[in-house]
Amino acid sequence: FTTFIPSIKYTWDNALWSYTHPVEGFRYFLKYRTSPGINEKSLSFHSATMDGRKYFRLFNGVSLASRFFAGTNWGTDTQKFQLGGVPWLFSSDRYSDRFYGGQENAPSVEELYFSEYVMPLRGVQISNKFGQNVFLANLELRLPFLIYYFPAIKYLGQINGVLFTDFGVTWDSDYPEFWDNSNWQNNSNTGWLMSYGFGPRFIFLGMPWQLDYAWQYNPHKGTISDRNWYLTIGLDF
Repeated sequence: FTTFIPSIKYTWDNALWSYTHPVEGFRYFLKYRTSPGINEKSLSFHSATMDGRKYFRLFNGVSLASRFFAGTNWGTDTQKFQLGGVPWLFSSDRYSDRFYGGQENAPSVEELYFSEYVMPLRGVQISNKFGQNVFLANLELRLPFLIYYFPAIKYLGQINGVLFTDFGVTWDSDYPEFWDNSNWQNNSNTGWLMSYGFGPRFIFLGMPWQLDYAWQYNPHKGTISDRNWYLTIGLDF
């Protein structure tokens, strides 16, 4: 098939940066994209998303970061948001069963290439939940690890770190209530996910590295998953 997907995006940003992450200010964007269906073989769908981030400078290099993302899809060939995971380089996590497990609900070619992957939600697999609507929240306490004891560590520079929690939800028609235990099942395509963890941040070979240790958490059952770790390259949100 042939398809054409234009988009328009509005961004506002007054965040102040320190080292590898913002420490103060606010930024957000609003985005709309569409596939108008230029011929009978084209996909026809619409998508609207928003992303808001607020940063609070606390004391002695410590800061608090919050991020909220929401989106909705609609149209004849409605696409789905893929919620969960991080774009890791190396990880203890296995590949998603949806992509490599031969399941009946394996993603179609259209879903693979035209869906929006909503991240980070650490401690769970990529595309753990998927639906026409999505909400994701990330909270991070950012700390200057070792910065007061070593001015710089050879090859790694100054080491910072984060304590974080991530939680999000996907749904199609009916919104899954947060307080309903049935909406926290791992074997459901839609519903809630939550995790927490910590990790260092450092510069190596001129690139910003992130090493996260994360656990999935079910607040209804009080269950905690085995630890997963993720090594990625990139700046904090």
